[in-house]
Amino acid sequence: MTYRKDIDLLKGIAILAIVFFHLGLLDTGYLGVDVFFVISGFLILPRICSELTDGSFQYFPFIQKRLLRWMPLVVVASFVCMIVGFWGMLPDSYENLAESVVASNVYAENVLSAITAGSYWNISNDYKPLMHLWYLGVLFQFYLLCPLILKGGLKLIKKPVWMMACLCGISLLLYLLPIDFEGNKFYYLHYRAFEILLGGIAGCLVRETKEGERPISHIIALVGIILILVSSLLLQKHQAAGSQVIPIGMGGQRTISNSLAQGRPLYLLLTVTLTAFFLLKPAKSGNVAASALAFVGKRSFSIYVWHQVILAFYRYFFSKSVSVWFVLLFLLAVFIVSELSYRFIEKKDKANKRSFLLWVAASALITLVSFGIYLRAGVVRDVPELSISAKAAHRGMHSEYIDRSFQLDREFPPENGKINVLVEGMSFARDFVNCLLESAWADSLNISYVYSWDDTYLDRIRQADVIFTFRGRDEVPAYVTENMSRQCQLWGIGTKNYGECNGVFYRRRHSYDFKNTTVAIPVSYISLNNRWKKSWGDHYIDFIQMSEVSPGVVRVFTPEGKFISQDCEHFTPDGARWFASRIPWPLIF
Repeated sequence: MTYRKDIDLLKGIAILAIVFFHLGLLDTGYLGVDVFFVISGFLILPRICSELTDGSFQYFPFIQKRLLRWMPLVVVASFVCMIVGFWGMLPDSYENLAESVVASNVYAENVLSAITAGSYWNISNDYKPLMHLWYLGVLFQFYLLCPLILKGGLKLIKKPVWMMACLCGISLLLYLLPIDFEGNKFYYLHYRAFEILLGGIAGCLVRETKEGERPISHIIALVGIILILVSSLLLQKHQAAGSQVIPIGMGGQRTISNSLAQGRPLYLLLTVTLTAFFLLKPAKSGNVAASALAFVGKRSFSIYVWHQVILAFYRYFFSKSVSVWFVLLFLLAVFIVSELSYRFIEKKDKANKRSFLLWVAASALITLVSFGIYLRAGVVRDVPELSISAKAAHRGMHSEYIDRSFQLDREFPPENGKINVLVEGMSFARDFVNCLLESAWADSLNISYVYSWDDTYLDRIRQADVIFTFRGRDEVPAYVTENMSRQCQLWGIGTKNYGECNGVFYRRRHSYDFKNTTVAIPVSYISLNNRWKKSWGDHYIDFIQMSEVSPGVVRVFTPEGKFISQDCEHFTPDGARWFASRIPWPLIF
């Protein structure tokens, strides 16, 4: 296929949309990735189909070429991230980064993101330098599997383009049906393959259309309209009304307007359809603005890789606020880094076996080192602010403390003179269990923990002297209150928050007023806390009030300079001990 400047122009528009989305300035900018999916299929799949038809397709050289296109930049970006992370990241964040480096270098970041973040709109993604490489994961998995499927399908369907059409329909159907979580549909190949395949079909149509003939774009237009109508009908039936927000206590998420949240699949289908239309017939792009966008488009891969790396580290170490000056300086930094990357990494590397083996070796090395750091839970030095010693580092150490409550999911022992305490709820309730275990009352209590209310726990409810639950008073099931003894007290456990990222605070660890650092709590947490406090009255554990220094502002460290929370939500041992010393236990017991 001859060079088309208009495709670089489209890439330029798409990458700018993505950059401004990650800056928080363009809500629909994430659709730029869908444009890249279609373009990738348009450029790559027709060649595969042609070579499969004439028998010249070679699988391993093809995969090698794809890897050599991405690998140098992924390896360099991973190396830079690990160096910067070593310099200033907290262990939990560095562990997550090391995990992401391993996933990115084996092209499985999409799988990792689906498992860990769950949703692309989770605010934790704002602080992850390599989270955007999920896109390469989907592409690699597609090009790993698609040629094999097409080759096998040739025995049944002689023309690869018709095989692609069948696969496209299956993938689209899977995407539209209400059979999985939104996060999985965003990250997994079988839900996104139709975008790449649609681009491939458009590319094959362009190749097969003889000069002077009119492209059969009206067929694709009809299909596109049908898809948009179908998606609209499905959205009306299956999208929930109101803003989509993950419940507090399970990880934050950007609040999305109802119309935007409901329209995501519709916008996606519209985007991929229009992109396919654009690619069907070469467009003129001779003016200055188009040339500038094409210039950006040529560097789109470097811009894509580096913009999130720079932005995530800035947010982690400095601030999440965005000003006009910051945007200008950020764009300048991205342009400089991306231009150097394009000239000295993308353009310089030669596609040969020696070069491929060298980059594979480099990728393996950075992956092994990162995996070793991951096994050490990201601990590369003593962190007194978290009471962490490098000598005692081991895999899983960050979750051990909060998850030890699961060991207490047991029946109460026979009468032994101690107070029977039943605690129900997710991780915030487990934090409260740690407060109980750190308190002076710990030896006087029989503690039993349950993750969520169920009528199989009626015996524990009847035997309990005090019950604590992480929910509003009106959300407690009737069978709980009906089966409580007359002497049993029912208390609510409050929500809590200590910012979005501790990296900003850790950077200031050498300042003289480090212990006095405070942070404003998101309004959503305050609203929920006030609502629950009103419903519970005096029987409420108000963690926010206990750490509040002014309305809506809480302290980040204990008076001894220890982090109250490692991840801005759950207690460290020092944080649990500090709250245990402040909770009025005599009033409860």
